[in-house]
Amino acid sequence: MLTKAQLITLRSIRGSGNRIGKAIELAGVTQRTVARALDVPESYVSDLVRQRYRAITVPNAHKVAQFFHCRIEDLFPYEEKPSADREHPFVAVVEASRRAHAAEAFGRESSDD
Repeated sequence: MLTKAQLITLRSIRGSGNRIGKAIELAGVTQRTVARALDVPESYVSDLVRQRYRAITVPNAHKVAQFFHCRIEDLFPYEEKPSADREHPFVAVVEASRRAHAAEAFGRESSDD
């Protein structure tokens, strides 16, 4: 859904928190459209955009990334050095996603033997 140019714009956004609101804006869709596509309440998407949640489940993060045709990390950036007083709210999602991709890749490699 997002073009390469839009992904570059999305990835250039700095700061903590998620980029879902910007992705919605760049894609030219509504929160209602996203909610229907993900089969979640519109209020849930609204809460994600307003960053009312400290975290999002890995399955929902995957759904959002698939909807926008991007990586989870594009929507939930991982800061290498989070501030000392507060851990980045989406570290767990990104780390779980990376572990899942690594395990999947390992499974493919070992099955090729």
